[in-house]
Amino acid sequence: MGLPLVAVVTVVVLAVVAPACGRLGYEGNGDVDSGAAGDTGAVVDSAPTDTGPSPPDSSPSDTGIADSSPVDAGRPEPVVVDTGSFPFALVADATNLYWADFDGGALHRLPIAGGPSTELVPSRPSPGVYGLAVADGAVYMCDSSTGEIRHVSTAGGPVTVIAVSPCDDLAVDGTHLYWSSTDPLEPTIRRLALPDGVPEDVVGLGSARNLAIRGDRLFWTDYTNGEISTHPTVGGSVNLLATVARGGPWDLTFDDTFVYWADHHADVGAIMRVPLGGGTAEVVAGGQDGPHGIALDGGVLYWTNDFGGTVIKMPLGGAAVVVASGQEEPKNLVVTIDAVYWTTRGGAVMRIAK
Repeated sequence: MGLPLVAVVTVVVLAVVAPACGRLGYEGNGDVDSGAAGDTGAVVDSAPTDTGPSPPDSSPSDTGIADSSPVDAGRPEPVVVDTGSFPFALVADATNLYWADFDGGALHRLPIAGGPSTELVPSRPSPGVYGLAVADGAVYMCDSSTGEIRHVSTAGGPVTVIAVSPCDDLAVDGTHLYWSSTDPLEPTIRRLALPDGVPEDVVGLGSARNLAIRGDRLFWTDYTNGEISTHPTVGGSVNLLATVARGGPWDLTFDDTFVYWADHHADVGAIMRVPLGGGTAEVVAGGQDGPHGIALDGGVLYWTNDFGGTVIKMPLGGAAVVVASGQEEPKNLVVTIDAVYWTTRGGAVMRIAK
């Protein structure tokens, strides 16, 4: 399949932010990281951290500016809204949060308006729920340890296996469910027509990890090869939007002009963006300590730094501020109408008012 490439010539620094806490290197291999896709408008999901590559050689073409992120003095305090062994994958619809515990894969529903959580899917002996997506009254789960892609009603009920295929992340557009695989034997993006179609290949090359859909286009990041790419949901070919020489792109989100992504490196990580049609990649916020989950809501970017233990808020064109610190490896993140939620390696689902 031909790959029409868009050359990335220059990296422009828009803002450089250095959290106070950081550590060199990559996350230890005791933590298996993963992500949730399934774009539902303002709700943006996040994704896992690859422990394979060696530490980066240098930061992404910044200008040497290094300012500490100020702490929002008037910020509300984050609160624990649910707990588990290792809450990881996280998505939301208009009324509920849905999160999966990586240790066993139990799926929980938590009302956004408040109240106790409900277990929709019980845990199993094998861990590995990397991706979640929610749409049209169903939650979809990607179990990378078994290769099962399952769904359950948002109201609860029987769990149905709809495909068996290596999977890492999920995205849904109303007519099809898409999933990525970094399995070396089947590195691909596949899809099936909902509710129970036959799996088919969309992209048969590369190492796609995190997925998101905007309109009639599928976008993904390739952590290992440092690529951000797009492909029409129907027909067409792959368009390489940007390449990060040292690798590391992770979760992604959009506005009407750009695709933004978290460049997941310790201390020298960054929030970056490139025009939706390709062009010059820009550093929006540099000096980050392991940016992981990212969301854009009403012109405001939010992201987690899982190495630095912080959650950051930054209006586009403005300054970044720390809205939560001291978090135990904050991972995936979603934004609802009035709050920001994230999962932590420390066993909590957290909330802070916007």
